Amino acid sequence: MTHDYKITLTDSRGRTLTVSPDAPCRLTEGGLDGFECAGFDVRVRAYASTAGGYAETRRFAERELSMTFTVGDGEEEDAESIRRRIVSMMDPGADLLLDAQLFGERRQITVIPAERPEFRRPHFHHPLEATLSFVAPEVFFREPEPTGVQFRDGVPLFACPMNLWRGAGTVSGLLRVRNEAEIRNPGDGPCGVVVTFRAEGGDVVSPVITAGEKFIRCPLTLADGDEMEIDTRPRRKTITVNGERVFVFERDSTFFQLPPGTTVVTVGAAEGEDYLKARIAFTPIYYGM
Repeated sequence: MTHDYKITLTDSRGRTLTVSPDAPCRLTEGGLDGFECAGFDVRVRAYASTAGGYAETRRFAERELSMTFTVGDGEEEDAESIRRRIVSMMDPGADLLLDAQLFGERRQITVIPAERPEFRRPHFHHPLEATLSFVAPEVFFREPEPTGVQFRDGVPLFACPMNLWRGAGTVSGLLRVRNEAEIRNPGDGPCGVVVTFRAEGGDVVSPVITAGEKFIRCPLTLADGDEMEIDTRPRRKTITVNGERVFVFERDSTFFQLPPGTTVVTVGAAEGEDYLKARIAFTPIYYGM
C-alpha cells in the first residue's frame, strides 16, 4: 500500500470526508478492501448426461468496499466533530461519490453506505478508529472526467492586425472538417458514449454515427440550430432533440459501446453534411484501481 494516497467521499449536500496522510483521517495498515478488484459471480451447470458442464453465469458481482482509518485531532476539527459528520453522511438512502487517488491513478465510483459505521477506541489514549462499508451497484471505477472528440474544429492561422505581443488582435482560422476519427478507449471494458449532433448554417437530414460495423442512424431533420444527443450508456440509452426525448432511429441501428482499444468512428448525414457539427464523449471504466 503506497503512502501517497487520497480518498474523498462527497455526499449530495456537498459535505466531504478526506482520508489521506495529510488529513486528520489516515488509513490503517491493510485498511482498504474491494478497491483493487470486484468480486466474481461465476456458476457452472452440469450437463445432464455427459461429463463437464457449461457456464450458466459469469459476471462481476456487485462491488463491496470498505476502509478503516484512524480519526486524529486536526488543527481545524477534532475527532468528535469528524465522527458526527461521518454518521450524518452515511445515509443508505443517498449515494456518495468516492474519489480515490491510489497507486498513481485517480478514479471515481458511486457507492451506497452498506452498513452502519463502526467506531472503536482500543484504549482511552488511543486514536478513534472508524470502518466504513459500501456497495457499488455499477461495479466499475471510472475516469473523473469524460474524454471528448470534436469532429469539426477551428485551426488558428494568423492574427489580424499583425502583432508581436500576446493577447492582441483577432485570431482567424480555417474550419477543418473531420468526419472520421480513431478513438482509443484506454479502459478495461466497453463503455457507452454520448454523441452530440448540431446543425449549424443549414438543415441536416438523417444524421448517422458509425463505430466499426455498428451504426446509429436517425431518420429526421435537424433544422439550423437544432441539437440532438444520443446516449448509449447502459441504463441511460436515449435520444433527445433540443432536450426533448424522441427515440427515433432506424431498425438496424445498434446502441453500441466502445470496446477497449482503438475504434474508427465516423459521422455523416444523408443531406447537409457540411452543416453537421458532431462531438462524442465517453468515460473509460476500470475493473479496479
